[in-house]
Amino acid sequence: MLDQFITEFDRAIKTLTGHHSGRASQRDISQVDRETELTDSEKKLSSSLMRVNHTGEVCAQALYSGQLLTARDEKIRRLFLEAVEEEITHLKMTGRRLRELESKPSLFDPIFYTGSFALGVLAGVVGDKWSLGFVEETERQVEKHLEDHLERLPSGDVRSKAILEQMKEDEARHADHASEAGAATLPDTAKSIMSFASKLMKVVSYRL
Repeated sequence: MLDQFITEFDRAIKTLTGHHSGRASQRDISQVDRETELTDSEKKLSSSLMRVNHTGEVCAQALYSGQLLTARDEKIRRLFLEAVEEEITHLKMTGRRLRELESKPSLFDPIFYTGSFALGVLAGVVGDKWSLGFVEETERQVEKHLEDHLERLPSGDVRSKAILEQMKEDEARHADHASEAGAATLPDTAKSIMSFASKLMKVVSYRL
């Protein structure tokens, strides 16, 4: 257990400082390498939207890390670990795009990470099937959120669009894997609370 705590603490530091490395960070997504020219207003909009998505990936790292810490079944632990590795790729892509847009991550990322980690631990403590249900619902909500951002991004921002398209595909797969692994259906109240928390994160990170 001590080793696990050390591992997750190290993951938290790397997530918040942008210093993740390893297999997932080397993933090649060729569409992302295309250059675009944006007006100042388009650049500002893209920066705000990508900051929200970067914070979303910070939260995803925290959620999965919390669930990894409390998962009981080894197969489910491997599922979470695979998802964490893929989310690292998303984190690095959105972070790189923010730098390209001459913007920075949200100032509130440490707070969002802490809250999301606590939720992940709580979901894991309740039980693996509920933890999986939490993953499935989270990823379904993220899919809808990404669809919205794909519509709102400037038409010429093909780099950001390519990143979000890839993320949307990956998140849908995470949800499917959770469902196939035996995810329980969350109560409507839990879904509503998750939706409210997500909206709060979006509003804050869009501006700061």
